[in-house]
Parts: sequence; structure tokens; C-alpha cells
Amino acid sequence: MPNEQTALYKDMADEIEKRRRAGNRNYVFSYAVNWLNIVSGMLAAIFAAIGQKTLDTQFPGYAWNFVIAALAAFPVASASAISIFKVQEKVRWYWDGKLQIGALFTELRDNQNAVVTDISTRFSALKLELEYSFPGFNAKSS
Repeated sequence: MPNEQTALYKDMADEIEKRRRAGNRNYVFSYAVNWLNIVSGMLAAIFAAIGQKTLDTQFPGYAWNFVIAALAAFPVASASAISIFKVQEKVRWYWDGKLQIGALFTELRDNQNAVVTDISTRFSALKLELEYSFPGFNAKSS
């Protein structure tokens, strides 16, 4: 492999790995928050059903009221945050970019007749296109 091809190969591999990590991180965050929504909603319902008289034996009533209120508010607050920060759209954006760059990477690796400058130009254009399509904070992506 010539030096320019090796450098492009490394740049593409680094970009694919960066997008894979970021996509996985956003996916795991979204998945964990959704599970926390379910658990906190169920705990709030259980604590409310048990009743304050039963719970007052260990802690004063205001403490349990605060816990129940926090558990009940968590699903709404986290769903709003996930929506505003567009976590799921960002997961899709990272994975789509990874797949598109991966196609160029495979072409560079497997095609012996590949023109490095052509692939490099397409890679640069794709990165720019992906940056413009990033789902921003509470705004429509283009």
C-alpha cells in the first residue's frame, strides 16, 4: 500500500471506530434511561399503593413524599430530555455514517484498482455531508 493509501485507510478506520463508539454510547444511554423510566414508574406506584402510614415507621412522611414525587417525575423529565437532545436520531446518524464510511473503506481495501484520490474526495465530501445533517439540539436536521 502506498503511503497516501495507508494514511486514508487509517483515517477511515479511525472515523468508523469513533462513530461506532459514539453510536453505541448513545444507544446504551437511551436504553438505560428507558429501563429507569419503567422501574421508577413502577416504584412510584408501589410506594403510593403501600401508603404513607406503612412507610412512616422508618422515615418521616415528607421524605417518602419526596421519594414518590421524584420517582413519578423521572419518566416525564427523562423522556423530555431524550426528545430534546434527539438521542435516538443521533444513534441513527452515527450508525448511518459508520455504514457509509465503511462502504468506502471496503472499496479502498478490496479494490486493487481503486483510485485513492477519488476515494479521498468522496470521503471528505461524505464527512462534510454528515456534519451538515447532524441532528442538532431541538432543531430539525436537514
